[in-house]
Amino acid sequence: MTTAPTSHTRPGVSHKAKADAVKLYDAGEGRWGTDETTFVRILFSSPREHLVLVNDIYKKKYVSDLEEAVRGEFSGYATEALVFYVRLALEPDMAIAIHFERMMKGLGTDEKGLSAAVIRYHWMQPRVEQLYEKLYGRSLEERIRTDTDANYGDRSHYCISRLMTTKAAARMNKIAIHDYFLVPVQVQFPVYCIYTGSVYYR
Repeated sequence: MTTAPTSHTRPGVSHKAKADAVKLYDAGEGRWGTDETTFVRILFSSPREHLVLVNDIYKKKYVSDLEEAVRGEFSGYATEALVFYVRLALEPDMAIAIHFERMMKGLGTDEKGLSAAVIRYHWMQPRVEQLYEKLYGRSLEERIRTDTDANYGDRSHYCISRLMTTKAAARMNKIAIHDYFLVPVQVQFPVYCIYTGSVYYR
């Protein structure tokens, strides 16, 4: 019995991933200065499965992974945006769990960002909640309730409960994350807008 080749074994896909890994290196760690346009274009035009393969190849060939490459080549909002984007491809549950914590960490809660995350990622909520509790030692629901006023916490809990019981949510749970991974943004547009605008608040 034969099995269909996966993205990791198809020659054409593997060749493209190797080529993109080299292009990313040449646009960043392999040169003086950063070719930001090429670097960002490759990341944003790559489906999740392809980016996972590119990261594997990049790490084997150049030791550092894509997140480390981003941190070494970008700064400020650009770094935060691209790191989130890469994490969302490689470790989606981890990326969202860390993002929830970031919305509530420090003085004051980013209620706009928190609300957007609750709505946008509710279909991942069961997995994210389990991981969040492992990472931070308490449940995500408890964190939201204790870090926000009572009304906001109650509304957030009600919203999550309602979303998770709708037929739409049931259908969404069956959709692969790469369908949500695509971010409609022009590469030439300032990268920080992806982080403060398109990804969370659009």
